[in-house]
Amino acid sequence: MITIILNMYIKSIVVCLALSLLGVQSLYATDEHPTLADLPASEQTDGDYKAVKIGSARKSDVTDNYKQLSFGRSDYNFWSHFSISTNLVDWALVIPNIGLDIDFGNPNRKSTSSIFLQFKGSPSSKDYLKEGLYDKTSYKFWNAHLEWRLHWSFMRHPELAKGRFYTGVYTEYMKYTLNTPLDIIDPDKLKDGWAGIAGISAGYDFPGFDYDNRHFFQFQIGANIGAFYADYDAYSDAGVEAKTRILPMITEIRFALAYRNHSISRKYWQPNLERYRQHQVEDEAAREQIDKYVEEFSTNPLTIYVKQVTDTDTAFVEPVTFNMVRREFSERCNSQYFRPEQLYEIADNTKFPITKPSDFCLIGYTLPIRATDYDSEDTEAQYVFPFRVRFLGYEQAMDRMLSYNRALRQFFNNNGRRLPTMNMEAVNSTDFVTSATIENVLEMLNGKWMGGNIKPDEVDAVYYRENDEFHKINETEMNRRGTYALGLRFHSQVHENYDSLTTRFNLEPYVETDTRTLYEQFVPVVTRRQFSINHPWKNGKEGDLTKQDVLNMLAAEGFVGFNDDNISVDSIHYGRNYGEADFGKVLPKVRFIYVVEDSLGLAAGQEFHHACLNGLNAQRGTWNTDYTGQLTYGPICEGMYDAEGNLVPADKQEVIDDIMRCLTRVNKNMRHLTIDESWIEDYTYTGLHDMPNGKNKEKWTLLRFAYRYVNADGRVRLARAHAAYRIKVPKK
Repeated sequence: MITIILNMYIKSIVVCLALSLLGVQSLYATDEHPTLADLPASEQTDGDYKAVKIGSARKSDVTDNYKQLSFGRSDYNFWSHFSISTNLVDWALVIPNIGLDIDFGNPNRKSTSSIFLQFKGSPSSKDYLKEGLYDKTSYKFWNAHLEWRLHWSFMRHPELAKGRFYTGVYTEYMKYTLNTPLDIIDPDKLKDGWAGIAGISAGYDFPGFDYDNRHFFQFQIGANIGAFYADYDAYSDAGVEAKTRILPMITEIRFALAYRNHSISRKYWQPNLERYRQHQVEDEAAREQIDKYVEEFSTNPLTIYVKQVTDTDTAFVEPVTFNMVRREFSERCNSQYFRPEQLYEIADNTKFPITKPSDFCLIGYTLPIRATDYDSEDTEAQYVFPFRVRFLGYEQAMDRMLSYNRALRQFFNNNGRRLPTMNMEAVNSTDFVTSATIENVLEMLNGKWMGGNIKPDEVDAVYYRENDEFHKINETEMNRRGTYALGLRFHSQVHENYDSLTTRFNLEPYVETDTRTLYEQFVPVVTRRQFSINHPWKNGKEGDLTKQDVLNMLAAEGFVGFNDDNISVDSIHYGRNYGEADFGKVLPKVRFIYVVEDSLGLAAGQEFHHACLNGLNAQRGTWNTDYTGQLTYGPICEGMYDAEGNLVPADKQEVIDDIMRCLTRVNKNMRHLTIDESWIEDYTYTGLHDMPNGKNKEKWTLLRFAYRYVNADGRVRLARAHAAYRIKVPKK
């Protein structure tokens, strides 16, 4: 039985080795395997790798931080792909086992893969199944294991790492006859059948010891976890029972000893670092060149000029395609690093083909960046380049517009920012007899703008300003006064609209020279100040002034062109007044302000008013029947009674005299004041009252009167005052 099992082991190993050798030979036939040309010149020979003695050392070409490697790239031979191992845990359980690891690693990659084959079993010289001894302990089985592994390292540079991790997936087949004391499934029964196992594995390979730096014994720890499917017959004295079971379990714990002809820490040979360095130099130069293009195109985008169907149409004769853009970039960027065939469309911004002019087109470019060492991978850098699509003739039209604007600004600087004005024959102050034409306007503009040379077919639209906004109108609507603008089209893509000063102008009615001169002289004066008339105040009433006084005032200011026909005024009175000057039907009417004042009479009236307030009315509180005697010192009115003792009415002059007596009694400084009869409106005496001291020879009376005066704003106002007097009563 042992001979049969060993023969089975040997046949399985031979088959697996044959299959493995076919896979290894195919690996060497691929383009990924390094060739002689990949080696430095010092390591090239006639058709084969240079023989390097195992254990010889040479310096790594990476950097000074790399250690000296004791295993050269060229002495990694065919047998270096194989390693033989055995699991010491199984041996501790008296389970012979042997494994073979076949490496398919790419020498220039950080990780590599392998196929792991393992055979193990526990043969027995007794066959209890045939003998019918079902209750005897039996531990007889054999197992074939097939696994795919991926070996890898956390280290960025694996040649500096001591060991390698691995992960994998596996499958097993097992034939068994078992009855052990540890069985918890169908105990005390002899189980004969087969099992299939599948699962995942993980572990770690690390160096152990070597002999003569040529034979390396290393260790491996790991575990397998999977699903166990069992199909068996359970034998007992009671009979046979067929059963199947599926169980998850840890199928293997590994602590293995492996033999290799090279160390696991040198599983990967050193790549051609000079090639990586050359790639890095070339790619950095390419990026520097592309960065210059990025800066250049950001300030000066590529412009593609296309012929338009007509001079005013916005359609292209030939749409702009992706290949056309690529060709334009090729001509603009004559560089070995900038390869326009790698341009790609930015779909969110640019759609091909382009059929209309645009200043906002984008196209992408991909710059491949090769790996700088075998531990990294090839990448790429993305760039976006702007370009514009314009009609032919754009540059010439733009130069012409800029030249035109320079001449225009020079005109405004020389004329105080005033707009050009064209005079039209008018029906009234607003409307013209006929409309202005584009030709008339351009003749005026080109003449004033020294070299403007606008052509009629370059006028795209006409605008009229109303309520501080410009509105598009027809040419026939240029028939009223106001500010206009022309929207110019120098080119399909070069415009000047009414928002700039380039096309604004005024249309004004035609006015005779003398009238316009008078208007232009008069308006600046009335907007700065008001006029004034100094006129004697005769009676303080309105109507004392005439329009002629206003004309005389304007003539004194230098405006001699006004007369009864072009000047109208409101009611003329002292204080603030308004007038209106009419310059005919074409110029707007102008309102002006003038003030009428009297430096003498007006001041006297104001003084009299204040005297009444402060001198007479201030005593009002004592003018009652409870008078305490202060009137003893008041003025005496004589001649108020006739011979029979009857009160004689006083005339206005007598009243004025009584008022003056009272004023001078209160304030001697009032003696110089002369009261005009026109100031006094009406008056009355309240009657005779007995003096409070009991004297019968005197009575007292209260004079109430109204008077007119001019207030501070020049308006005539009516006020009232009171004065108390003593009166001598004649004896009867």
